[in-house]
Amino acid sequence: MAEMEWTRAAPRAAERIAPEWLKNLAGRYLDWEDWLTLALLLAAIASVSVPLEGGGWTENMPAITLVSVLAAVTAMFLARSQLAVYLAWPLGILTGALITLWQALIMVGPGTPEERLDAIYWRFNDWFYKALNGGVSNDSLPFHVLIVGLTWMGVFLFSWSVFRWQNAWIGLIPGGIALFLDTTLIGDSLSGAALLYYLFGFLLIMRTSLTSRMSRWRRDGTAYPQLISLTFLNFSSWLLLVMIAAAWIAPVGPFHTPQPVQGFVDRIEAAGVDFVRLAGPLHVKKVVPLHSYTGVLPFQGSVSLTERELLSVKVNDPNLKGPYILRGTVYDKYGSGGWESGKRQGENLSPYTVQRLTEQIQSGSVNGTLVPLDVQVVANSVVGTVIFVPGQAVSADRALTAQMPADSVQRYVVDLPDGGQNITDGQVMAGAPKNLIPLKVVRDSSNRVQYVEAFNGADQALPDVASLEPNDRVDKGQSYQVSSFIPTTTPEELQKAGRNYPTWVSSQYLQLPDDLPQRVKDLAREITSRYLQTHGILPTETDKAGTRQVPEKASAYDLSVAIQEYLRAFPVDYSVPDTPAGRDTVDYFLFDTQRGYFDYHASAMVVMLRSLGVPARLGVGFVVDESDYDHDTEAYVVRDRNSYAWPQIYFPGYGWVDFNPTPDRPADLRPQVSDPTTPHAGLDPDILKQLPVGADPIFDIEKQFGDAGAADTTASDSGNGYATWIIVAMVGLAVIIAGAAALGWQRSVVGLPLAQQHWEKLVRLSSWAGCPLQQGQTPAEFANGLQRRFLGLRGVSVLAAAYNRSRFGRRPPDAAELERIRELWPDIRAALVSAILGRLTRQKQPPQPPV
Repeated sequence: MAEMEWTRAAPRAAERIAPEWLKNLAGRYLDWEDWLTLALLLAAIASVSVPLEGGGWTENMPAITLVSVLAAVTAMFLARSQLAVYLAWPLGILTGALITLWQALIMVGPGTPEERLDAIYWRFNDWFYKALNGGVSNDSLPFHVLIVGLTWMGVFLFSWSVFRWQNAWIGLIPGGIALFLDTTLIGDSLSGAALLYYLFGFLLIMRTSLTSRMSRWRRDGTAYPQLISLTFLNFSSWLLLVMIAAAWIAPVGPFHTPQPVQGFVDRIEAAGVDFVRLAGPLHVKKVVPLHSYTGVLPFQGSVSLTERELLSVKVNDPNLKGPYILRGTVYDKYGSGGWESGKRQGENLSPYTVQRLTEQIQSGSVNGTLVPLDVQVVANSVVGTVIFVPGQAVSADRALTAQMPADSVQRYVVDLPDGGQNITDGQVMAGAPKNLIPLKVVRDSSNRVQYVEAFNGADQALPDVASLEPNDRVDKGQSYQVSSFIPTTTPEELQKAGRNYPTWVSSQYLQLPDDLPQRVKDLAREITSRYLQTHGILPTETDKAGTRQVPEKASAYDLSVAIQEYLRAFPVDYSVPDTPAGRDTVDYFLFDTQRGYFDYHASAMVVMLRSLGVPARLGVGFVVDESDYDHDTEAYVVRDRNSYAWPQIYFPGYGWVDFNPTPDRPADLRPQVSDPTTPHAGLDPDILKQLPVGADPIFDIEKQFGDAGAADTTASDSGNGYATWIIVAMVGLAVIIAGAAALGWQRSVVGLPLAQQHWEKLVRLSSWAGCPLQQGQTPAEFANGLQRRFLGLRGVSVLAAAYNRSRFGRRPPDAAELERIRELWPDIRAALVSAILGRLTRQKQPPQPPV
């Protein structure tokens, strides 16, 4: 038998199998500390991505949670690699571009890869055309691709800052911005998603701070408990939960949103016009109701109207009963994806308008209903950005700007002695021809009258006001008074109104897009021809080709009634699908879905009438009736579900008349007059004297405007009633924090032997007192230094000896030694706490380590 030699131990299987590079790789990517950080990171990301994905910004949101997870994992692996930033970041961006393209191909729908790429090209080409040349997009694909790309970049930055820079603050900013936008546009209350983001974000900040210290401890060779991460995480979680609970139950005092924050929110809403125009159908209607009253109104597909209260409206005339149309604004320009407002010119509501209306009422040349309102805003919403009126605006008690169609206001040059330097604006306007309604006198630097801006009163009784915009937003709790005039007209009068439209009406309110399907125009002609023929009023004309029907020559009123009756047969449905990309919405409504809600019914009527040569536009706002009347407050409660849209048809001499093609409400939405003594054939001029009048210096009417003139119902007291509760809450919070700190102080050393527990506490207290444990210093040296540094500190050497035996000798102290430690510790703790307090009350000195 051969001689056997036993010279060394056989290598372990793991050492034979795993080479050095593999062990380094495993140590870099399989560290449980990193995976714990990744778990917190993914939780913070999911608290943003999941609500955004499922919250209904659009009908089919992309898989942003999946993209977020992929971005986080990719960033972690790149951050833990040896790649430099200038190599890792381009690689991460390239990976994100591929992920975004993959998601875009999925969102396009079925087809071969070539067909999908072709569809992406044409849909983006159409989107860029509308972005640069105007129009409302009904294609959500570009918005979805943008969301996916921004999600990747935001999460990648978040993860990189955590794993490479060990700083969570930078990465939390993109998620915070996303939650801020979500809160601004979808909900104004602190949601569960925001709380979770605060929770996991706070824990991540604590976590990165700890991991940074742990890295420094490892470099310095400083020992620390192996499970300090879990202990720290547990303590931080309980502390944060207690703080959130205290903040949640604390009474809300008389506090207001800081002005810079509110201003930032307002700017976001203003800048969101182009975003809404190009994002496709958006479903953001909690803070922004169904209609935003901005320059764009996109079709939104499926909607859900809530019971949220927005306004309280009190009618200051007991003889008037609902329904009331509360118009916020109108839209002029139609596109396949929605509406845009036309060119506007800002003017003041001149008192001359009231004077002229009074004269017309006295002469009997104008008939109608005057509706005076008190409107209170009861929610912070976009309803505070416009003034709501139930007819043609007459006056308001708040400083505002009346937005009028630009071409409806003309400039008239006036020949006056000395250029009108010695006469007032009121005298200039009083001398205007009877058919003109002066709005403003414009002078040069030498006070000479250059021209007068005026509205032609032959077109309608009052200047055409598309919207009223308050100079200062009307906040929750504030109110305003406004009055408007609703002309009283009969079908016979409107039939005789003719088709002699002013240039500013025909040039702006007959617009139709070039790509409107011809079958929409054909359907409008077919419907009206059938109606007119049934009633025996179908116009015809004869030429060389013979006699043919010409429904376009019928009265605008008959054409309007024909289309209104046809559309009222389309059922109301708030769950209609979004219009497919590339399709015209009115065409899709008329020939495919054949159901919808007021935005669709009203838009279809406007478009069909325009195709017949009848000027029309879209009005939006609210409609309330007696079912919305609150007898306790004697006011109408306007809720989100009262949102409405309707067509306005122009009749020469009468102005805009409201119709209603949506079958959920009556076709006639004018208020009802319960007292027959209230004159439809002329109004009592005394009523006008009681109404608020717009401020203007031309008649020397000393009327103050702004917040002082408005009925501001915001609490005027100093909020002393909240002081007691605030003090109680602060004291309670302080007690809770102190208790949590005491609990954390004890739990941080739980599980250690008693001698080691007291030694850890001793090291911490002495560090706070300005004498930290130095690297390489033995417990005995540290104890001796402390006793020399702090006179009167005795017994520290006993703790040091007990710690040495327990930590390094693995020998627990006996009962007598434990009793001795318990006796010494209170005096040691008191001396160190006193030193800490003394250090805080005197000028800070550089720490002096014990020697």
